[in-house]
Amino acid sequence: MKKIRLTEDDLKRIVSSVLTEAGHSLGSDDFLDIYFRSLRNYVEDKLDINLPKNLPMSYLHNKFGTEFLGSIGYDVSKIRNGGLYTFGRYIYDKNLYEIPDLQPEEKFTEEFAKIISKIIEMLDLPDTVKIVLEEEVPYKVNFLVVIPNYDEFLKTPDVEEHYLRMLYSKFMKLIERYIGVEIGDPKLGQLSSGDLGITIEDLNEWTKYVYNKKIKPFFKNSELGGDIARIKLTINYGLPKLDMSYKRTSRYSSRRDKQQQVMTDFKDTFGYNDDLFRIVF
Repeated sequence: MKKIRLTEDDLKRIVSSVLTEAGHSLGSDDFLDIYFRSLRNYVEDKLDINLPKNLPMSYLHNKFGTEFLGSIGYDVSKIRNGGLYTFGRYIYDKNLYEIPDLQPEEKFTEEFAKIISKIIEMLDLPDTVKIVLEEEVPYKVNFLVVIPNYDEFLKTPDVEEHYLRMLYSKFMKLIERYIGVEIGDPKLGQLSSGDLGITIEDLNEWTKYVYNKKIKPFFKNSELGGDIARIKLTINYGLPKLDMSYKRTSRYSSRRDKQQQVMTDFKDTFGYNDDLFRIVF
């Protein structure tokens, strides 16, 4: 693996030169306020009067709530199923309440490109793995692990089976730690992030030319070949697993003596990391 010499103090100095302050998040009280303000505006426009500032919200809701919610497309049959804040959330989600737009115009990956590059270095990726960040809309970032050459990846030493699965959470922890951005709604100046999982760029070629033409014949021609009825390949989160099904005439005691030698021969032939390629005999 490629090693780095970046210290924590180095990264902090980089961060301090470009870091900006994140926005705030909306809670139940905020949604309650949005509903109350929207309802008041509706009633005042309808009656063409200025309502007293201290008029209880419950009065307005009981008298005009159903009418108002129906006018904005809310399913009034569900009014009793939610609290008043749920109506405010509906209004907010439908963009029916005008609030300051805090979503940055510059993309997060461009604004913090230098820091993000250093953070990816801190993940200490092997040469067989790449990280791709997709951001079509500012502050809506998707995280993708890319494996360009599957056969070479499976030979990567010193990588344990949960490594790929943990990359996203490790990356986000570093983002929050060193950039300080708040995770949430981009409209509030926060960062929306998603894990797109793993893509294997040459999976079809590997399956066709390596698995079908090399791996399956290896087992069929091995000492266990006469016992094997079927071999099933599954790939979960980038990692392959082979499950062997045996003929009814095959005896467990006979297979057990052959399995260790077949495993040794398999590793010598293909050079795969045991933690990345699992075989279930």
